[in-house]
Amino acid sequence: MNINDLSGQLLEDGKYRLLLRLGGGNFGTVYRAQELMNGSVVREVALKLYKPEAAELGNVEGMLEDCALPAKILASDAPMEQKKHFVPIYSFGKMDTPIGRCPYVSMELIGGGDTLEDIIKRCRRAKRFPDEAAIIDLMRQFFTALSLAHRQGVLHRDIKGANVML
Repeated sequence: MNINDLSGQLLEDGKYRLLLRLGGGNFGTVYRAQELMNGSVVREVALKLYKPEAAELGNVEGMLEDCALPAKILASDAPMEQKKHFVPIYSFGKMDTPIGRCPYVSMELIGGGDTLEDIIKRCRRAKRFPDEAAIIDLMRQFFTALSLAHRQGVLHRDIKGANVML
């Protein structure tokens, strides 16, 4: 069993039920999961599980520390127009799993959107791209959010098309 094969597992003493693997990368895998309380579903979440060896390969401790910072942004006096670009993080830490002790992050599950990577792939296949004004608007939103994060001390550490939801 590995980090990509945990669908159906109950984790953290029954707090999370992994439903479906959504994607992954070098450090871990993201699952659609249910957060449970006394066996009842509280909400669906996106649960990112880092590989047990990720702490040795990179600065997972730093990533987990950064998880507290989006809450700081959402609680700040920044305009709502800027705050809407951040996904709320519900919890983070380390948990025991069938593959070992894994750092994790539980966050709001964003449904119905595409990632920047999805849109780029679709445009390449169709050989048709958005007009310049649409691209500039998307980039403005992205860099506005990134700038706000940096002003609040948040360093994203994993900026890529698959991590930008539109």
